[in-house]
Amino acid sequence: PWGKTLTSAMVMISAFGALNGYILTGGRILYAMGKDHALFNRLGSVDPAFHTPALALWANAGIAIGLVFTKTFDQIMTYSTVVISVFFTLAVFGVMILRRTKPRYPRPYRAWGYPLTPILFCLTMVGFILDVCMKEPAEAAFGFVLLALGLPLFWWSQRSLHLVS
Repeated sequence: PWGKTLTSAMVMISAFGALNGYILTGGRILYAMGKDHALFNRLGSVDPAFHTPALALWANAGIAIGLVFTKTFDQIMTYSTVVISVFFTLAVFGVMILRRTKPRYPRPYRAWGYPLTPILFCLTMVGFILDVCMKEPAEAAFGFVLLALGLPLFWWSQRSLHLVS
């Protein structure tokens, strides 16, 4: 009986830790977008009393509420996980490319087992992404459509950023 309680407590602590990370990260991402892109400049403001990116945090909360009211938990987890996995894979693959194309750049970190571990990671992630796409095609497609919808917005904001500078 105590194992069930301990496991539940560990899952709860882990979930709260992940939720805290998502809240902090999501708000900071929107804040950085506000600082870097004229299109989102209101999100780059800081609350004078609390010194937090309040508008970015509220926007992040609004997005989350919209998702909760339109999708199930499993759907949200599936499409967000598959898209995040694509970015993790691209980040690791990017490190491998930079190590090959810019060998003289300083490397303040080491990848244990390089290049085998990053290659195994990328292959595993590609397998995971393909598996999700085959087992949950609608949710995976929704995640990729959301990602694709963000690209024109990003390019447009980049263009307006270059026009300003």
